[in-house]
Amino acid sequence: MPIIPSPSLALTRTSSTAFTAHIAFPSSYTVDVYTKSSDSFGSQYLYCASMSVSGDLIVSNRPAFSFQQVYAVCKDAQGAISLPFFSSVDLNYPDSILAAIKSKWYSTPSLISKFTGGMFANEAPESVEGRPLTMPYVIIRDSDRNFLFTTESTYFEGTSLDFVIYAPGAALADECLEIIREAFDWKPIPFTKITNQTVSMQPTEQNVRSENFRYKDGNLIFRGSVIYDIMITRAL
Repeated sequence: MPIIPSPSLALTRTSSTAFTAHIAFPSSYTVDVYTKSSDSFGSQYLYCASMSVSGDLIVSNRPAFSFQQVYAVCKDAQGAISLPFFSSVDLNYPDSILAAIKSKWYSTPSLISKFTGGMFANEAPESVEGRPLTMPYVIIRDSDRNFLFTTESTYFEGTSLDFVIYAPGAALADECLEIIREAFDWKPIPFTKITNQTVSMQPTEQNVRSENFRYKDGNLIFRGSVIYDIMITRAL
């Protein structure tokens, strides 16, 4: 059986709900493209489009400010397929603090495997792509920004972020918070521009409380929270 080459795939954000996929592959094949929103790790990849020639594919109407995972496969006339080529793109504002937090989150296997319900910014939906929301999941509550300008071209941007987790059972809630702290306590968060640097990612408060109602597995639902004060540098 002949080996079918994988396509190449490069993604570029075009808006908070859309991106462009540049796909290249040999002319004797076609390519199928699949996407999913990583804000819900339990969701499945869904068929997006097919291409018969190399070029750009515009993908729109995605959940606003979501993190998108995409893969593409080549196939021949008999239906045999190549190995998939994976890529991802963040539809958040480029180089925002929240975008950097999400990039760190989605590149940390321990967070992805633990929070099977997903990670959401400011508000969690009742369902994601038609599937009910599951636990544990986390909501990142983004606070106000403050700025400190100096006489140099570099200035400081600060904020407070609250990681709020929901989990069945106190033990799992504590474990979820510890995994977040292992990933973020005093750790740098990634930015595209080299002039954007993490000065401080400092935990300031942590708590766990019962919600006084039970999950479908019978455990009490607990809400946990860990708050960070964040300071970064930016350049004019």
